Amino acid sequence: RHSLSDTCRFNEGNTKADDFDLGLAALPALAEKLVADQRDKVAEFAEMHKREAIIYTMASGPNFGQAYSFAICLLQEMQWVHSAAIHAGEYFHGPFEITDFDVPFVQLMGLGPSRAMDERALAFAQKYSKRVTVLDANELGVSMLPIRGDLPRVRHVSLRARDQSRDGPFYHGDFRG
Repeated sequence: RHSLSDTCRFNEGNTKADDFDLGLAALPALAEKLVADQRDKVAEFAEMHKREAIIYTMASGPNFGQAYSFAICLLQEMQWVHSAAIHAGEYFHGPFEITDFDVPFVQLMGLGPSRAMDERALAFAQKYSKRVTVLDANELGVSMLPIRGDLPRVRHVSLRARDQSRDGPFYHGDFRG
């Protein structure tokens, strides 16, 4: 069992804690399968984008943190590629203006309530750019996990519980194990 699910059980009585444990247990096998199944697509992406000056990432909901991390840590810090994470809900408030036939995007598609926002932004990006790479959680097998879209909420609940326990928001003893 994971300490995060124990925190949910203890502090909140969260009934999704068992699903969280099942989802975590299923992740290694899913990741191995994805690596094997997507190897050629990953190599193709790398070859097509190896000299890019900029690559935008776009997502919403629980995937936005991953889009931000991909843009900042992987592309900028590790690959020295200019990048920015665009929230799909903010795309039409300015960022859509940079969309052009040769501008590359990586679009993360989620499964939860924010998927409609992702779909709307994706439809526009694909209409005007010929360089959109889509990473769809549904196609990548995330829909098979028992916890899926509830994970950020479970995490939020457990972090809130942590902030209310022991010595307040700076107590991290149970989370660094």
